[in-house]
Amino acid sequence: MLKAVLFDLDDTLYAYNPCHEEGINQLVSYLTLAWGLKKEDVLAKYESSRRIVHDQLKETAASHHRLLYMTKLCESFDKNPITYAKYLEEVYWKGYFSRMELNENVIPIFDDLVKRNVKIAIVTDLVAEIQYRKILYLGLEDYINVIVTSEEAGADKPNPAIFNLALNKLNLNSPDNVVFVGDSYSKDIFGANSVGIKAFWISNDTDPQKSNPMMIRVSDLKTLRGVIFDHV
Repeated sequence: MLKAVLFDLDDTLYAYNPCHEEGINQLVSYLTLAWGLKKEDVLAKYESSRRIVHDQLKETAASHHRLLYMTKLCESFDKNPITYAKYLEEVYWKGYFSRMELNENVIPIFDDLVKRNVKIAIVTDLVAEIQYRKILYLGLEDYINVIVTSEEAGADKPNPAIFNLALNKLNLNSPDNVVFVGDSYSKDIFGANSVGIKAFWISNDTDPQKSNPMMIRVSDLKTLRGVIFDHV
């Protein structure tokens, strides 16, 4: 009998790209006006700043921190990050949240799980403060029993630590009767499988090499709702 479902957040319960694109659009709009910069220069410096942070911090939650990106961005334009970085971060996130929409199938799935007394956990990369904000914005707080971020676990997915921490917080001693739902094969599916958790991969990728007995591929969350209780 299914005891818990672990869900990825970004690009699983909502579409990440429209949000990120609007965040970047708002950042560019502000900097081209306030600092007199060209759009292409802002985009290039933002990307180089992001790469620097990722190279320095590798697979950790902090490597995704927009405040650190904005700090490097300010430095690249010889601007004081103490004065500007936090504001630029909020410009980005304001744009980001303005486009965030919960996938229409999430609430029906969560309702099905709650009715069956199945626990719901969010297992997600990035820093806790932002991921908590997302969950509250999406109105999911009353459904979720446990949230684990890579900041709390000390490592991004697919590191086993983040999945094991989720099991511990759910008071589950075994991965049996637990499933994971996510969109990334390398992070979500591989990571969950590595600790013995069966996973549903939300994807239209038909690569035969990305197939194993511990993974069920479904095209979308609507399809998942119809089959999630049949494979445990």
